[in-house]
Amino acid sequence: LLSALLRMSSSNTRPLSSNWSATMKQITTKAESSSGVGRSTADRFALITFMESGGLGVGVGTARASSFAATLLATTGLPGFIAFMMFAFTLLMALRRAGDKESRELQLGLTGFLIVWIIAIPDVVQAVFWMIAGAAAGHLRRQPALAAEPDTTASEAEPCPAT
Repeated sequence: LLSALLRMSSSNTRPLSSNWSATMKQITTKAESSSGVGRSTADRFALITFMESGGLGVGVGTARASSFAATLLATTGLPGFIAFMMFAFTLLMALRRAGDKESRELQLGLTGFLIVWIIAIPDVVQAVFWMIAGAAAGHLRRQPALAAEPDTTASEAEPCPAT
């Protein structure tokens, strides 16, 4: 997509509507290309592997698909997939609750990276994601009052003030 958009913006020989049409055709016919067929087949085999493992996965490094979601399901199974998604969701929600500018920037960066990773990057280990996640966790740790859930466990030793 990026290369198609760059080609579209750098080409001065055709009108913009012609470039846009060609770009949209390239995007919408990707699945029919040999690359699209190969990627779809890899994802299909990974999902078959996931199903044949009873949903438990076959171990990291033993299956590789065309997307992170299919690779994660095939290798770590449903338990690993759920654990990863819970980790990512919890971190993103903590960043959202923090509300400061840096937290918002980290949240947007992680969200964008996760979308691309889940769809297009098959590798389970992505150093960039873990570095951003670590920076986000460190940032939140410096601001525990902003990112923490409200404490619902009131001490019974201290009586509540009368209203």
